[in-house]
Amino acid sequence: MSPVMRKRQKPLTDELWELIEPLLPPLAQRRDKRGPKASPEPGLFRGHFVDSANGCGMAFSAGRVSRALNLLEATASMGGRRRQVRRLGPAPTKPCADYAQLLKTVRTGHDHRVVSLWTVNLQEMVDSVPVWYHEFEFAPGLVTPGSGNSRALLTRINLPRDMSGLRVLDIGARDGFFSFECERRGAAEVVPIDYVPAERTGFPVAKKILGSKLNLLHENIYNLTPGKYGQFDIVLFLGVLYHLPDPMHALDIIFSMMKSPGWLFLETIVIDDELPPNMARHPWMRFYPGDTKNSDHTNYWGMTEACVAALLEEYDLSLISKNREGERGVFVATKKVASKNYYTEIARDLVR
Repeated sequence: MSPVMRKRQKPLTDELWELIEPLLPPLAQRRDKRGPKASPEPGLFRGHFVDSANGCGMAFSAGRVSRALNLLEATASMGGRRRQVRRLGPAPTKPCADYAQLLKTVRTGHDHRVVSLWTVNLQEMVDSVPVWYHEFEFAPGLVTPGSGNSRALLTRINLPRDMSGLRVLDIGARDGFFSFECERRGAAEVVPIDYVPAERTGFPVAKKILGSKLNLLHENIYNLTPGKYGQFDIVLFLGVLYHLPDPMHALDIIFSMMKSPGWLFLETIVIDDELPPNMARHPWMRFYPGDTKNSDHTNYWGMTEACVAALLEEYDLSLISKNREGERGVFVATKKVASKNYYTEIARDLVR
């Protein structure tokens, strides 16, 4: 270790730094005899080990975080005995999604000093996205400024806890909150699509932070076919229906994309509170011309709960549950039959 770094890290023992230093990339601020300054390895985020008594620290990349943390914890449990720690061998790499574990405080066992691990540029990564739609909590207190409460909606739609073996289609995935959640729950395959390209969403940043393998496909619902993407056990259709000029065509396509049996999770604008109770019981739709709904030209339709239920029934989708909070309604339905009924089939084709 360089004399400069030894002096800066003096409150921590040399033995501890002998354990840590081989795991860390060269510092961007550090010059040595080999030449110009080196940059830290690219990683999920950067952070520091800090001694609370002195406030000094050392930068590292996320690629080395898990092993360093494991060794520190092992050092603490063994009273800092280096020889026993090294017998443990390479520490397993923790999933990137376990970022909360990387932020915890551990005791080193050396004079009960506290070594803290925290992120430096997670906030910079979040700020690099001009507009967030979904609300992620990437670290305690670090929440993306999404326009919708994604975590509350996740509770309301009540997805299966174990999605092992299931194929999931996420229509209008945008920043990917629900796609990543399905991946976390063990889905065999998740296909997120949005008509906005990935680089104009928070998806790439969230993917990097969470260590996901998913890719956002630049696709429109009206272009989906089973021949192109196959069929799915679960279709997520959250916050999309009211943006579509032809909602019945969209449900026709969704029916084709679902396996039988299959599940549809739908969330949309409902207008029951705008109507007298005797009218709200009927299947009404309200058209929003121009930008009359929330100054947004992409908002076309508001529907009563009865209207959404009737539309689902028209496409042989059985309503299992529904719930409403204000003007947002959640509907869960299953596919009843394998093929479309005769009338919805001929509506967009020819009578033979």
